[in-house]
Amino acid sequence: MNREEPSARVPERDKQAAEDLWQRHKAERGVWTEPMLVALERGLKGNKWFSLIDKVRADRTLELAWEKMRKNAGSCGVDGITIGRFEQDSQNRLLAVKEHLSKGTYQPKPVKRVWIDKPGSAQKRPLGISPLLANIYLDPLDWLMAGLGFEMVRYADDMVVLCRSQEEAEAALEKLREWMAGAGLTLHPDKTRTVDMNLADSHFDFLGYRFQRSRRGRLMRLVRPKSLRKLRESIKLVTRRANGRSMKTIVADLNRTLPGWYGYFKHAKASVLIGIDGWIRMRLRSILRKRRGLKGRGRGIDHQRWPNRYFTKLGLFCLLDARATTYASLHNGANH
Repeated sequence: MNREEPSARVPERDKQAAEDLWQRHKAERGVWTEPMLVALERGLKGNKWFSLIDKVRADRTLELAWEKMRKNAGSCGVDGITIGRFEQDSQNRLLAVKEHLSKGTYQPKPVKRVWIDKPGSAQKRPLGISPLLANIYLDPLDWLMAGLGFEMVRYADDMVVLCRSQEEAEAALEKLREWMAGAGLTLHPDKTRTVDMNLADSHFDFLGYRFQRSRRGRLMRLVRPKSLRKLRESIKLVTRRANGRSMKTIVADLNRTLPGWYGYFKHAKASVLIGIDGWIRMRLRSILRKRRGLKGRGRGIDHQRWPNRYFTKLGLFCLLDARATTYASLHNGANH
């Protein structure tokens, strides 16, 4: 009689190693299994997942998705179904979603799109909801460009391709146009361009930042002028000279905006943050001047009347101080 070969044993993993695996990938328990995470680290045969839809339509995955949506008090989607309405019959609705996914009959509705004003322009721009859809749709483009040897950085539908020469940049642009045409998409006619970053004062904007070559040849991370204007407009609304609110209340309002703004633009050049800090304090000194019956902006001797430490005591968030703290913690972490 032929005897079955003993099955290969999976090496035992200590609990700490298994926990590290989950932490490294920030994986959701109940959706990702340990063998899946191990496969992510060790690689797959052919470097492809042959099936993920079974993970998407799994009961636990759908339940987790619904639970997160419910806790976040999410608003209704393009189908108009509110959280409260879904909750009334959530189990049957989840079963219906699973059935559609299993049979391949699920048809997502078009992405909701609204047209919003563009700051400083009479034009409007389309705003749609979940960058996730763009990432899924443009995933083949990522693989194509990587396979051709191009270094591309992409977030949703914004992308930058890093090239070594003008010829390489033109070739990359042509490949992008070809792929876009085949996918039924077009490149933005105004935003799509090639830039020689070896030239002084050359620049390109990406995700709110401006990357610019200085006249001395250094590459600087600045804040895109449009992003700066947007911040200034929001601050002006809070710091009008003719307002009767206490300075402590005004500072509290500013502190609802500044930490979040800094969290995104903390990598900008320090001089940019210094300029914004100084401009905000000038606006606050102007309010204090008006309350004393004085005209004009808060300048000159006002720096002695209300020095920087006056606003620090009020708790005003300082962008430059936050940057110093951030870089100090990074430096200490590197030393450890």
